[in-house]
Amino acid sequence: MQVVRCGSTRLNTNSVDYIWTIEDFPLLRILAIQRALPNHDRITSQKFGDQHNGTWYLTLFPAGVNCDGKLLSIYLFSYSEKIRVAQFEISLLDDKLNIIEGSTVSLSQPRVFNDSDSSWGWEDYMKVDKIDYDELDHEMDKTSYSNRIIPYPFESIESRSTVGEFTHFSEGELSTYNVGRNNLNDECSVYGLDDPLSWENTILKYFVFDGAIRVRIKIKSYTEVIHSDGSVIAPGLFSDRVVTQDYLWLANDISKFSIDSSFTQCEKVAINCGNELFHVPKFTLAARSNYFRKFFLSNFSDSKTQSLLVPTDDASPYILRNALDYISTGSCELLSSEKVNNWQDIIELFKFSDKYGVTSLYNACIPAIIANINVKSVWSIMIIAKQCNSNVILKSVEDFFKRNDNFPLVASTLIGQMIEFRHSKDSK
Repeated sequence: MQVVRCGSTRLNTNSVDYIWTIEDFPLLRILAIQRALPNHDRITSQKFGDQHNGTWYLTLFPAGVNCDGKLLSIYLFSYSEKIRVAQFEISLLDDKLNIIEGSTVSLSQPRVFNDSDSSWGWEDYMKVDKIDYDELDHEMDKTSYSNRIIPYPFESIESRSTVGEFTHFSEGELSTYNVGRNNLNDECSVYGLDDPLSWENTILKYFVFDGAIRVRIKIKSYTEVIHSDGSVIAPGLFSDRVVTQDYLWLANDISKFSIDSSFTQCEKVAINCGNELFHVPKFTLAARSNYFRKFFLSNFSDSKTQSLLVPTDDASPYILRNALDYISTGSCELLSSEKVNNWQDIIELFKFSDKYGVTSLYNACIPAIIANINVKSVWSIMIIAKQCNSNVILKSVEDFFKRNDNFPLVASTLIGQMIEFRHSKDSK
């Protein structure tokens, strides 16, 4: 088990490595295109892994999920009952079990595997195109496949990249798994796919040895975050995929900050708000909040700060409790299904996340706020979206106005809120 150490806070991961050999692959590919396989379109591996690392299996669609011969698709399935959060990397191997250069695809972010969505696919990455052999360098060593540069099999997927993609965590450094953006060799002429069964004229033949194709998969499973106070946060504690993404944000913040800081202590600090006192690990606050990071990081390990004050103008004790719960665990009462309609409180939580730089909480509040846009709430939501610079919420407000036919009611609600705001301002 690998551990990212953060003082006394750590992130645990497990790894699984599996090699799968598919015999008679060219024949199976043709049978799949002709829909003549026993299972029509797919081949399934044995189960691998264990109860600690998760149990998995692979399904390969030799002619693509649409059986049109244009793509080679591989899906990873979780066979575990509990929710799994994992990244995986797939490579094709030669007959010596060496990775074929240019064949590795690494997903850019961890994925969530649960009962309702147990699989993630490697489809649309390998596009089987024909090549012009006259343009290839025939002087290359054709016996050492793993050491030569083959025509790249992957179509460009640059448009799939997203801002703020999740990161792969390791003890040494924080790096990003990038999906390879390989194109066909510029010196190769790409033909059409009029005859997808012309096996010898496709790039895919470069991956077949003795009639077999060999797949290697490496899985990194994110098991738990253990805080300095002994509390354990695991993805299996959450009930749905959206909340599990909050776990990913938590793990990302914990891992990244453990590399950015070199402290040895991880003491708690007391946060005073109104008449309530909250005790939170200093490390967790700094890892999750830009505000607290700047506050602590100048002299983190030697800081004598034992208490902080959060003014009630910034957050009520109830809002702060929810914010600190989210900071520590990736979950809070206000964003649960029971409280998700309390839009006024969620707006206050959103304001706190913006002011104190808790990016993950900021992102987690947005879907809840959008789901609560109605005639009564729309003006308040529009104002907070402008204050907190959320174009996503503003776009949803704009869409609400376009869809709403009862504009007089919306206008009268605005007038009522303006009067209420004036009265509250005069009473202060």
